[in-house]
Amino acid sequence: MAPPNLKTTDLDHVAVASESGWDNLWRYAGDLGGRWAGGMISVGFHFCQVAFANDVRIEILEPRNVEEFDFLRRFLDRNGPGPHHITFKVADLDEAIATARGAGYQVVGENRENEDWQEAFLHPKSSHGIVIQLAYQGSNADGVPGAVDPEVHPAGRSRATAALERIVHLVADLGSATTMFVDVLGGAVVDEGSETLGEYRELAWPGPARLRLVRPTERSAVEWMGGRTGRLHHLRFSQTTGIDVVHSVTTPDGLRTVRPEDNNGVRLVLAP
Repeated sequence: MAPPNLKTTDLDHVAVASESGWDNLWRYAGDLGGRWAGGMISVGFHFCQVAFANDVRIEILEPRNVEEFDFLRRFLDRNGPGPHHITFKVADLDEAIATARGAGYQVVGENRENEDWQEAFLHPKSSHGIVIQLAYQGSNADGVPGAVDPEVHPAGRSRATAALERIVHLVADLGSATTMFVDVLGGAVVDEGSETLGEYRELAWPGPARLRLVRPTERSAVEWMGGRTGRLHHLRFSQTTGIDVVHSVTTPDGLRTVRPEDNNGVRLVLAP
């Protein structure tokens, strides 16, 4: 079966998990100016999304009613807070699942209970260290399925809104990871070369989101990866001039960084 068409598969958002979603809301909405994009209570978790200046979104997860479904509780107990998954919207979920399985990837968690929101996941053991959500959104769904009152959304501490420029994911096998994100998930390589962390390939989809895959050669990045097949290294934001980000430290190259331990397990790199 042919891989999903680039025009009908899109990198939709990256999700982060923590014990309290408010901690992440204060960071991504309060500090970085993300605007409310909807949310709801689901089985075993609560989620909401915030969108940035370039319309790339972050999904914020916290455990809720875990006696009904404890997947997020187990994730946090095992890994602590941090990146949870990357979501790709697909036009045909059956085709996307068949393509992934045909390429040897482990598909789990198929859910078709809601005709306007159906999903399945690639297990991180086969998808280079990150959960991949395949999601079909029907014509009757409007953006995020469900919503709560946006008045609970914290106001930004700055009038400016940053742009979520790219997701940077370290991988042990750059060639194999590129194959998955191109042949199975419909991405296109738009840049490649070497950077501080190592050899990279950057991928794009029809929307504004970008993913950079890096095979680390820099010592601290190799050590931080810790022998895994993959590990999300950081989220890079731009348009951050004049935005005060708590716990950020300026580096010699003029960027600012926030350590994972100061941001619920997610490293941030902040460019002007």
